[in-house]
Amino acid sequence: TWIQSNTGLPSLRVKSLCRDPSDPNRVFAACTTGLAMSDDNGRTWVRIGMAGSEYLNNAEFVLATASDTGTRLLVGSVWPGDGSTLLHYSTGGDYNLIPSETPESLTGRITFIHQNSTRKSRIHCGVEDAVKEGYVWFSNDLGASFTEFMTFPHYSFETVVPTGMVEHPSDPSLWW
Repeated sequence: TWIQSNTGLPSLRVKSLCRDPSDPNRVFAACTTGLAMSDDNGRTWVRIGMAGSEYLNNAEFVLATASDTGTRLLVGSVWPGDGSTLLHYSTGGDYNLIPSETPESLTGRITFIHQNSTRKSRIHCGVEDAVKEGYVWFSNDLGASFTEFMTFPHYSFETVVPTGMVEHPSDPSLWW
């Protein structure tokens, strides 16, 4: 049975949810009009992180990770003006988001954000750019900066766009 629980949610269009690894009652939601947090398993919500900022409008994905300074958020959104990809991260605790260092070529729609299960500081991010090529970017510092990991070819009949990655259960260097 589903129960509606959108009290305080900044938008009814939720694109991504994640749970706080250090607090089982805390849930984060990436919405088309910003980022929200619930401390009661999603029953009620409050807007967090640069409230009112257009940087967080069109939030696509949110990922919560554990760090030395507390829970760290990584949020991917799309700049409404030119479609540029924006990645922001928090340093933990306060959820004030600051821009990640990203190469100028990192533009387009974010298709996934994934944390490596064995190397917790490693984050992968999938992107579809404006000319419909697919990329995977990685971070070794929980999202503070990103580097290109791989590019997928563009064919005249179809675009290869990464929509997720799965790591091999016993060999973290293998991905599908």
